[in-house]
Amino acid sequence: MTRARLVLVAVALGAAACDPGTTRPDLLPFPEARSFEVTRDRGAAIGLLADRLRADTIPVGRVDTLDAWLETPWFDAGTRRPVRGDHVGMQFVKLRAWADPARPTHAELIVELAYRPVADPSLPGRMLERPLPETHYFARHLDSLLNRLQAEVGFEPPAGAR
Repeated sequence: MTRARLVLVAVALGAAACDPGTTRPDLLPFPEARSFEVTRDRGAAIGLLADRLRADTIPVGRVDTLDAWLETPWFDAGTRRPVRGDHVGMQFVKLRAWADPARPTHAELIVELAYRPVADPSLPGRMLERPLPETHYFARHLDSLLNRLQAEVGFEPPAGAR
C-alpha cells in the first residue's frame, strides 16, 4: 500500500470512530448538579427518570435513551406547565439529565435545574442560565423525588469503599 493510501485509511478509520450523530446537547451540567449511581444501564436509567418525572406531572420534552439524556421545556415551577417565550426569574425552570457510564450495569445519573435571572438576546441562552438554588421550593421537591429514586435503584458502595 502506498503512503497516501495508508493516510486515507487512517483518516477513514478515525472518522468512523467519532460519532458526530449524537443528539446530546453540547453543554456540560452545572457543577452543582445532583448526581448518583443507579443499578441500570444508561438508557434504562434515563427512561426510568423520565417516567418518574411524568408521574410527578413534570413536563418532559425530549428523552433519548440511546444517547442517555433528557430535558424538559421551560416550565412554571408552581403550575408545572410549559411556558413559551423568554421568562426570567426562579419561577421558570428547565430540567436536564444525563446518564453516563459508571461500572458494568450501572449508570451515573446527573440532574440539573436551571433558571434565567435576566433576558439578553445578544447572548446564547445557556450563558444566561444559572443553577436553581437548592433552597428553592421546586429544587427541594425534585431532591425528594430523586432521593426516592435513589433509594429504590441507587447503588450504595460497600462500607469502607470510596
